[in-house]
Amino acid sequence: MRAGRKIIEGKGLDKFISGEISKFKFDVGILQNKPHFEVLKRKIGTKNGKPVYAKSWYQYAGLNLLRHGSKPDGTLNKVAAEMDELFKWLRRPFLLKRNKDLIWVINFMVDIMNGKDNRRRVENAMQAVVRNPILRGDYGRNSQKTAKEKGFNKLLMRTGQLFKNVKARLTGRV
Repeated sequence: MRAGRKIIEGKGLDKFISGEISKFKFDVGILQNKPHFEVLKRKIGTKNGKPVYAKSWYQYAGLNLLRHGSKPDGTLNKVAAEMDELFKWLRRPFLLKRNKDLIWVINFMVDIMNGKDNRRRVENAMQAVVRNPILRGDYGRNSQKTAKEKGFNKLLMRTGQLFKNVKARLTGRV
């Protein structure tokens, strides 16, 4: 491998990960803790004495996702910690064979920048390292019950709140 990459283990690893790629230090993950909102429930009637809810959808990243309401049910950091416990969604992307090409492209980009300030491009690429395995379905599929409840089968995606808040920042040079 041409350029070095190193993942740094540390506190808060379930929320974001820090590391080095080529000559930059970075953080990627949930960098800002925000409220997480429950799925929007719109009651449309009752069946056998139980409420029946309609699902409300929107398009994002080529997927139909469930809309979220305005009632918080926790924080993004809490959700990120739970998902990391189950799927290691922050560490695994840097080890997946399917992401090696992306890591190589980032190293190449950094090498050819020649001092130009393309920080945002590198940050976007780092976000893609974490987001792409979620979009590709590298972590598996939902159970049949969960898929039926959600109306689609995309693990780590429900309302898109966690996915949309995966951000990256360059924190300095090595």
